[in-house]
Amino acid sequence: MTTEHTESGYAQAVAIAQRKTLLFSAIWFPTLTALGGVAHLLVSLLLQQTLEIGIVFIIIGSVLTLLMWLVTLGKRYSKTPPKSARDMIRLGWALHTNPPFARFCRAAGVLLAITTVVLLFVPMNDASRGVAAPLSALAAVWFFGTAWATSYTQRQLVAAGSADQYATPASR
Repeated sequence: MTTEHTESGYAQAVAIAQRKTLLFSAIWFPTLTALGGVAHLLVSLLLQQTLEIGIVFIIIGSVLTLLMWLVTLGKRYSKTPPKSARDMIRLGWALHTNPPFARFCRAAGVLLAITTVVLLFVPMNDASRGVAAPLSALAAVWFFGTAWATSYTQRQLVAAGSADQYATPASR
């Protein structure tokens, strides 16, 4: 890896994309915890089960989202550009592995959503259904959210690699 490539507009564009995805992930994954809690709560309401677990997930997710928003406040509103990306090998690995991981998460989310629906309508004792259906709904939301976040990260990194608008005139 040469120094001129590291300081190029490409490296700066990748650094900007990495900062965007880091800030996004810091907020998104705690929010997914709260959204999973909402799914758990709704399925528990439908099955007339206790709502405590869903409420706890909503509270934990909301508190963590607020905390992560506060932690990333400095980077979020910083006027200084990020340091140029230096780890291009790891970036290549991420670009290679993100699409299969997103496909896996979408498939797992679909299977868990189907499991939730089946658990709602298949006759079984209420104790098993009351535990399994809300938890599979929570997991389905988490997998769908993770797939979406991985796809978002992939789009940001690919756009950075093909975007020349961040390149400085000296680095062209």
